[in-house]
Amino acid sequence: MMMKLGMSQKGYSLIETMIAVAIFAVVLVVAVDTLLVAQTVAREISLERAAMENVALAMENMTKKIRQGYSFRCTTSNASNYAPPADCSNGNTRLSFRDQNGEYVVFRYDSANEVIQLYEDPGGFPSGVASVKYLPLTSPEVEIKSLKFYLTGASSVDSLQPLVTITMTGVARFGGGNEQQTEFFLQATVSPRLLDV
Repeated sequence: MMMKLGMSQKGYSLIETMIAVAIFAVVLVVAVDTLLVAQTVAREISLERAAMENVALAMENMTKKIRQGYSFRCTTSNASNYAPPADCSNGNTRLSFRDQNGEYVVFRYDSANEVIQLYEDPGGFPSGVASVKYLPLTSPEVEIKSLKFYLTGASSVDSLQPLVTITMTGVARFGGGNEQQTEFFLQATVSPRLLDV
């Protein structure tokens, strides 16, 4: 058999192949870039959620202990921890009380380190500054800008159930190298389970 010469062969030319490869490369670059941006956003959202969950956990810890406490004192210094139960309608940075097991509990705002701190001891309220071990309730990524406790009904002779309102403002930082932040304001009102009327 003889082949006919001059018959056109079907297929892609070199130019058509190069154009197809270039279009594929552009689409691939756009897709990879979109994937990387989506991955970065997902990581930032995860870090932000973790920081905000830390704030929520600190608030939950405080409200749970307050709900199970009694003999509340709203104070501003270590010396006031021993004061008789008293209201603080203007708000203070420290709340001390006894929990359901009789342990002495103090929540306080440490403005120097911008954290909420917890003290628990079955032996009594803290005395002195050097020997007291307060544990932080918030992580380093969370900066507490203000924390106030408002207490009413603390006295056992006022025929009012104690009511503690907690207000907290701060900034949750996240994102590592390209740090971002989210401001927050939280408020919770808690009434202890133990009747004090």
